[in-house]
Amino acid sequence: MKLTHLLPLAAVAAVVLTLVVAESPAVQPKRFTHSSEAELLEGEKRDTIVTNLGDVMLARGTEVIGEIPEETSVVYDLQALDGLVYLAAGPEARLMRHTLGGEQLEAVLELDAEQVFALAVLDGELLVGVSGATSRIARLTEDDALETIVELDDVNYVWDMVLDGQTLYLATGTPAALLAVELDADEPAVRTLLETEQANLLSLAMDDASRLYVGTDTDGLIYRVTINEAGEAEPFVLYDAPEPEIAALLVRGDGTVFAGTADAEQARPGRLETPVDEPEGRIDDEVELDEQPAEPEPDQELEPEAEEADDPADEPEPEPDPEPVEADVDLDAPVIEDDEIEDLARLIERGRVVRLDEDGRPTAEQRDALREEIRRRLERARRTGELEAEVAMVVDDEPEIDEDAPEAARPERPVRRPSPARRAQPGNAVYRIDSEGFVTELFRESVMILRLYEDNGRLLIATGNEGELWALAIDRQERAVLTTLEADQIPALTVTADGQILLGTANPAKLVRLDDRFAQEGTYTSDVLDAEQVSLWGTLLMRAEIPAGTSVTVETRSGNVRDPEHAPWTPWQELTVFEHDEAITDLEPRQVGVESPPGRFVQYRLTLRGEGNASPAIGSVELAYLMPNLPPKIESVRAAYPTPRPRRGAAAQQDEEPPSTEMEIEWEASDPNEDQLLYTLEFRPAGARRWLPIADNVDEKSYEWETRRVPDGRYVIRVTASDRLSNPPGMAKTTSRLSDPVLVDNTAPRLEDLDWAGEAGVLRITGVAVDRFSPVASVAYAVNDAEHFTPVLPVDMIFDSTREPFEVTLAGLEPGEHVVTLRVRDTRGNTRYESLIVEVRR
Repeated sequence: MKLTHLLPLAAVAAVVLTLVVAESPAVQPKRFTHSSEAELLEGEKRDTIVTNLGDVMLARGTEVIGEIPEETSVVYDLQALDGLVYLAAGPEARLMRHTLGGEQLEAVLELDAEQVFALAVLDGELLVGVSGATSRIARLTEDDALETIVELDDVNYVWDMVLDGQTLYLATGTPAALLAVELDADEPAVRTLLETEQANLLSLAMDDASRLYVGTDTDGLIYRVTINEAGEAEPFVLYDAPEPEIAALLVRGDGTVFAGTADAEQARPGRLETPVDEPEGRIDDEVELDEQPAEPEPDQELEPEAEEADDPADEPEPEPDPEPVEADVDLDAPVIEDDEIEDLARLIERGRVVRLDEDGRPTAEQRDALREEIRRRLERARRTGELEAEVAMVVDDEPEIDEDAPEAARPERPVRRPSPARRAQPGNAVYRIDSEGFVTELFRESVMILRLYEDNGRLLIATGNEGELWALAIDRQERAVLTTLEADQIPALTVTADGQILLGTANPAKLVRLDDRFAQEGTYTSDVLDAEQVSLWGTLLMRAEIPAGTSVTVETRSGNVRDPEHAPWTPWQELTVFEHDEAITDLEPRQVGVESPPGRFVQYRLTLRGEGNASPAIGSVELAYLMPNLPPKIESVRAAYPTPRPRRGAAAQQDEEPPSTEMEIEWEASDPNEDQLLYTLEFRPAGARRWLPIADNVDEKSYEWETRRVPDGRYVIRVTASDRLSNPPGMAKTTSRLSDPVLVDNTAPRLEDLDWAGEAGVLRITGVAVDRFSPVASVAYAVNDAEHFTPVLPVDMIFDSTREPFEVTLAGLEPGEHVVTLRVRDTRGNTRYESLIVEVRR
């Protein structure tokens, strides 16, 4: 496999920096694994690139050639001619010239109150599109003067020019028009081929069939214009982009169109798409298929999606697939007669405009097209049993108007439809429109797309406003920033006769040559990798495709401060130089032990050396490290009984459930080595020295302690974490943490000094509510079989201690014996009931 392009077919994993923490014991190393794009972009690149598939490769070299005066800030267009390259520059209109192989740029001429945005070459002469109050087409004479060929009335801007033989086509603006100039005529005249409602036609291109493609501003339309035998233009809107400007067009000979949009509001710093953070695989372009998959039909592309049913039960039952229908049809026989044209026309493919001849009948070519369409649909019907839905045929979009007819009888002229919602997505895009009209979005970023060029199977995308030249390998779906220039924009691009790619930039204006070979040498330095503790570095594994004549050198350095520029690290330690080896495939890792001293931080540096048309491609890098076993960490320990839910309303008067006797113990713990931890729980009574066991070998971070098995009292709980499961004997570490003091109280308060006296219909009960550990929370009574208890306040009017005297006075009781039940409760919810049989005298 040869690496002859920017984006190689390396069957290796992508490279992205992701810290992978293995769920392995501390005695096993961890690894910094680089296997996708996202984190790689944090590293430092010098003459290297990172693709969206994660490959690290050498970049293409660039060289600024010639000096452009500071007052010139933009290069609008470039044109190579006989060892020279001409520059249309501004904002003060200048035509400049550079001799290829030389070092200087010379000013050819300057224009007052005019501008030059477009250049072309015809028969060894430079053609200049001059924009101004009266625009014109001129040729550059041998004495470096401009000789006007033709003036362009009512044209303010000449944005682009394309030659077809001796015919010069012009994309112009304000008003927008596509013009044609026959340069071989004795007196060249201007012919208007197309006028549009958009303000400007910005870009222009042509295919091998001499069909013109024009990109507009305002509505982002792409027109395809066919010149018929009568020399008349037949325009058709090939695509209506959601972005407002089509600034770049590239058309292959077969009519495949690449279009780039340039909405300035969407050209913002930074990446639009999130870099790929996980390997996604890559296109297998080595598989040979017996049959290419069928293209999707336009009908299917344009069908609206069915609305989702509110209730699955309302959806109709799916019909079984029909049996194939064997139609008894002679596909070679003519299937279209004159009296059938109207019916058969409904079967024409959606979106194609068919213009009828003067008699309202199809032409011979249209008959052939209709026959082929019917043939295709009948063949599909034989396979599927279904004939495709009918589609209306458009016969004319500019009907003639009979000026003598009454106004009400005149056909309406087409009304310009409202523009679709602009800005369907952020950023700008490159679209591919194939010869059948199908549109695919190939690229989208927060840049303006100013020029497109196809080079050896890759698409070069010149952008602004960060001066990036992107490369897109369409078939492999691989892209990368080929180079980033000092300038903000790259509005011009041309190719010399010997294949040199030249770029014209803006802000500042420069003429830049893009090398057709890889840089001879480049480096990629990883971001600083943090092991979080001083660690021993192990083996570095690297998978790479290293063609003959290329090499990769790997170096590492380590330190204990995050920024190696602020304090010394160890010097770079060269590990080894990897070269091409027939015995090693690009799927096998090359390995070497890292010699950098132990430290917390580490970096690696890859030095790639190329050989003209070949570059190494780094597929993945892994660096193992071993952290010493560190003790676990326990951040907190909490212990408490569950809080009972308060009762409200009538439920508050009912007897509550007894409080839980299971104390909830919870803790937060971690291990710096991410070892598996086991926990031991113990308790110690107040004043004691010995720890008593609660539980051992707990692998969760919570435990319910049944406290009925211990006496009431105050305790401290200790949680000990151990990493013994992940370390050999003698290397395990433990850590302990104590809880705040906790109270175990499962005993209800008691009633002391109870006494009563009942005379003259009044009953008085006195007593003291006492609890050993918890404050008394309430005292209440109930008489006989009363449904509810009546609360009583203590003598000092506040329940705030473990001893609370109280008095109950009851009046209006019938003489005789009564049962009075006293209820006393502590703050834990422990409750005691005690009943008295009392007698009330008259």
